[in-house]
Amino acid sequence: MLINFINLFKSFSKSFFPRKCVGCKTPDFWICKKCLKNIPISEEKPEKWIYSVFSYRSNVLRKVIWDLKFRGKYSVLEDMEEKIRKEFIIFLSKNNLNKETLYLVPIPITKESQKRRKYNQSFLIAKKIVKENENIKNILVKTKNHKSQNKIKNRNERLRNVVGSFSVKENNIPKNSTIVLIDDIVTTGATLSEAKRSLKEYGFKNIFAFTLGH
Repeated sequence: MLINFINLFKSFSKSFFPRKCVGCKTPDFWICKKCLKNIPISEEKPEKWIYSVFSYRSNVLRKVIWDLKFRGKYSVLEDMEEKIRKEFIIFLSKNNLNKETLYLVPIPITKESQKRRKYNQSFLIAKKIVKENENIKNILVKTKNHKSQNKIKNRNERLRNVVGSFSVKENNIPKNSTIVLIDDIVTTGATLSEAKRSLKEYGFKNIFAFTLGH
């Protein structure tokens, strides 16, 4: 019954909010399978511990991320779900990690952004990776409203800009657990590095990151 209701709701949403692929304008998709397949896979990594799925040099991916973050089209992740999961399995294999014994930690956004968007895109990405909420831990808190990173090009300036941006909530996660930070885009890695630093100060040792694009 619940599944039928969800499918009915999706059909209703598509009828009143028609979708068109950001790449080729094919109806019923925010991004169709063909355009998704044509997005280049990321070959570059700012750090060894960071894994990114797509190259952010792709104009199609840029449009997808823009729609996801600023236009409320978070359902674009439905079209990308299969690819995200496959890439996460590759990430696990490359780092000899077990999906059952790690925790996904979404990068938090500011209260203002949360209020405006009604959702955190990093949490929604995490939800596409694992269905079990107990494996997703919102233990990071945004403690500083810094200048938007996409307005700063210099890596050292980016690093200085995010210093002190995060704190870690009290939690019962064992310190020897593997933590995987989840974010939409990584450029210089400054935000993820600062989040990692906060987690390490708290006591976690095994920290990786998984993002949609770089």
